[in-house]
Amino acid sequence: MHAHAKVCIISATLMALSACAGEVHEEAGPAPRMAGNEPPNTPKGGASAGMFGKAGASSAGAAGGTLNAGGTSGSVGPSTMTGGAGAGSGGSSGAGASAAMTGHGGTAGADGSAGKNSTSTDCEPLTQVRINGMCIPRVAEFDVAQKPTTIVTGSDGQIWIDDEGNNQLVQIDKNGKVTYRIDVGAGSAPRTLAGGMGDAVVWYTDAQAKALVKVTSGLQKSPYDLGFQAAGIAVAGSDEVLLTEFNQGVYRVHPGKDTTKWPCEPSSLLAISSDKNVWFQEGALLGRIVPDVEKQDFATTDSFATDLCAGPDSAIWFTDGTLHQIGRMGLDGVLSRTFDLPIASGPLHIVSGPDGALWFTEQGANKIGRITTNGVLTHYPVPSANGDLDSLTVGTDHNLWFTETSGKVGRLIVDTTP
Repeated sequence: MHAHAKVCIISATLMALSACAGEVHEEAGPAPRMAGNEPPNTPKGGASAGMFGKAGASSAGAAGGTLNAGGTSGSVGPSTMTGGAGAGSGGSSGAGASAAMTGHGGTAGADGSAGKNSTSTDCEPLTQVRINGMCIPRVAEFDVAQKPTTIVTGSDGQIWIDDEGNNQLVQIDKNGKVTYRIDVGAGSAPRTLAGGMGDAVVWYTDAQAKALVKVTSGLQKSPYDLGFQAAGIAVAGSDEVLLTEFNQGVYRVHPGKDTTKWPCEPSSLLAISSDKNVWFQEGALLGRIVPDVEKQDFATTDSFATDLCAGPDSAIWFTDGTLHQIGRMGLDGVLSRTFDLPIASGPLHIVSGPDGALWFTEQGANKIGRITTNGVLTHYPVPSANGDLDSLTVGTDHNLWFTETSGKVGRLIVDTTP
């Protein structure tokens, strides 16, 4: 389905930031489908590749072969993680990049990380990673919440989860251990959650109170009345928050001071691009607000974005769960390409990680996906079956953390290069 662009003028001022992520051992990805070359009359439903006009990427199989070689190994301690033993205290490796694997028995430190450009013959790259000379499970899972949904990295460097099942915000450390819980009340759902800046550790929205709530560095809650029910959230500064209201507008809020509204028809999706502009979704369009200049909408052809983020290549990247594809739009609003995923992949949330690639949850395939800016795909299986993968974030440990609404939080070790 081809949507038509529309243009209108608006003014604003922003400061910003946004992210996507990751690098490892890749399998060959599908050829990109360039904008303008889409198959005609592409239907939205169905389960066969033919219906979507897709070649389809191969699902997780053997990928790449290069793994980082270990430095001096440390001791190994016991672990309570699902999927294997945790690494003990780390030794050192001169050329290694940090890929710290932590367990309750100990920690592999940054200087005990893997070295570079060595070939592993005994670690399976999709499910294992070499740390301190040992093959360690790439993905660990932790039982810390009843129904974890949104996951973000707070300004305190800790991982924060919205546990929808218990109506709590849960703080966990890099070992996956719960360090704090904040009750937010059953009436506050549905909530959106974002990592903060300055004295704001995290921000979240309260649907019942129509409020924006700041969790401060003292882990206290400071609510601010909005007068509307916020759907999406992005943080532009220490006290500057962007919000959407379904089909009503995008807002810039300085809590306790002023609010600016841009009338439009957004969903819950928001991202701040590298040029400080605000991007959001309007049906089959991606909208852009340029500070003090204009608001524009750009067609995504037959795509309907499920999530979007600013990529490492000065572009906006988005998932399309209906057509099982990843899309890239330049900051000029030109849809440059889309990349097909395996049928029923179900890509959901997408982020930019520490390795110059994009990472996304594959809800239908029960995998974490990775795509380079050239379109090379890798699919990492999650140990627990039917995890119902949802959100993900990049931790301060440079690894991917993700939620499974079936009840677990996972950590995937990302291979990074120095």
